[in-house]
Amino acid sequence: MSLISFSHGATGARDRSTSMSLSSLLIAAGRMTFGRVIRRRRLRLDALHVRDLPDHLLKDIGIHRGNIVASVYGGRGRA
Repeated sequence: MSLISFSHGATGARDRSTSMSLSSLLIAAGRMTFGRVIRRRRLRLDALHVRDLPDHLLKDIGIHRGNIVASVYGGRGRA
Protein backbone atom coordinates (compact mmCIF):
# COMPACT_ATOMS: atom_id res chain seq x y z
CA MET A 1 0.00 0.00 0.00
CA SER A 2 2.74 2.48 0.79
CA LEU A 3 4.47 1.62 -2.49
CA ILE A 4 1.36 2.65 -4.40
CA SER A 5 1.05 5.95 -2.53
CA PHE A 6 4.74 6.71 -3.07
CA SER A 7 4.36 5.92 -6.74
CA HIS A 8 1.34 8.19 -6.96
CA GLY A 9 3.16 10.90 -5.01
CA ALA A 10 6.17 10.68 -7.31
CA THR A 11 3.96 11.17 -10.34
CA GLY A 12 2.38 14.23 -8.74
CA ALA A 13 5.83 15.60 -7.91
CA ARG A 14 6.92 15.09 -11.51
CA ASP A 15 3.86 17.00 -12.75
CA ARG A 16 4.59 19.83 -10.35
CA SER A 17 8.23 20.05 -11.46
CA THR A 18 7.12 20.16 -15.08
CA SER A 19 4.71 22.99 -14.41
CA MET A 20 7.33 24.81 -12.35
CA SER A 21 9.87 24.50 -15.12
CA LEU A 22 7.31 25.80 -17.61
CA SER A 23 6.54 28.76 -15.39
CA SER A 24 10.24 29.45 -14.89
CA LEU A 25 10.71 29.34 -18.67
CA LEU A 26 7.88 31.84 -19.11
CA ILE A 27 9.36 34.10 -16.44
CA ALA A 28 12.80 33.91 -18.08
CA ALA A 29 11.28 34.74 -21.48
CA GLY A 30 9.44 37.70 -19.98
CA ARG A 31 12.62 38.97 -18.36
CA MET A 32 14.53 38.66 -21.63
CA THR A 33 11.83 40.56 -23.50
CA PHE A 34 11.67 43.25 -20.83
CA GLY A 35 15.47 43.52 -20.91
CA ARG A 36 15.46 43.99 -24.67
CA VAL A 37 12.83 46.72 -24.44
CA ILE A 38 14.81 48.53 -21.74
CA ARG A 39 18.06 48.18 -23.71
CA ARG A 40 16.49 49.55 -26.93
CA ARG A 41 15.00 52.46 -25.02
CA ARG A 42 18.36 53.24 -23.42
CA LEU A 43 20.16 53.10 -26.78
CA ARG A 44 17.57 55.40 -28.34
CA LEU A 45 18.02 57.91 -25.49
CA ASP A 46 21.80 57.68 -25.78
CA ALA A 47 21.62 58.36 -29.52
CA LEU A 48 19.46 61.43 -28.87
CA HIS A 49 21.91 62.64 -26.23
CA VAL A 50 24.95 62.22 -28.49
CA ARG A 51 23.10 63.85 -31.40
CA ASP A 52 22.56 66.95 -29.25
CA LEU A 53 26.28 67.32 -28.46
CA PRO A 54 28.15 70.18 -30.15
CA ASP A 55 30.55 69.37 -33.00
CA HIS A 56 33.70 70.12 -31.00
CA LEU A 57 32.73 67.52 -28.38
CA LEU A 58 31.99 64.95 -31.06
CA LYS A 59 35.42 65.66 -32.53
CA ASP A 60 36.99 65.13 -29.09
CA ILE A 61 35.17 61.80 -28.80
CA GLY A 62 36.37 60.86 -32.27
CA ILE A 63 33.11 60.47 -34.17
CA HIS A 64 31.36 62.45 -36.88
CA ARG A 65 27.67 63.30 -37.06
CA GLY A 66 27.10 60.60 -39.66
CA ASN A 67 28.55 57.93 -37.36
CA ILE A 68 26.42 58.65 -34.29
CA VAL A 69 23.89 55.86 -34.77
CA ALA A 70 26.55 53.28 -35.62
CA SER A 71 28.65 54.38 -32.65
CA VAL A 72 25.83 54.27 -30.13
CA TYR A 73 24.40 50.98 -31.38
CA GLY A 74 27.81 49.32 -31.47
CA GLY A 75 28.08 49.08 -35.25
CA ARG A 76 24.63 47.56 -35.71
CA GLY A 77 23.22 50.82 -37.07
CA ARG A 78 19.60 50.54 -35.90
CA ALA A 79 17.61 53.66 -35.19
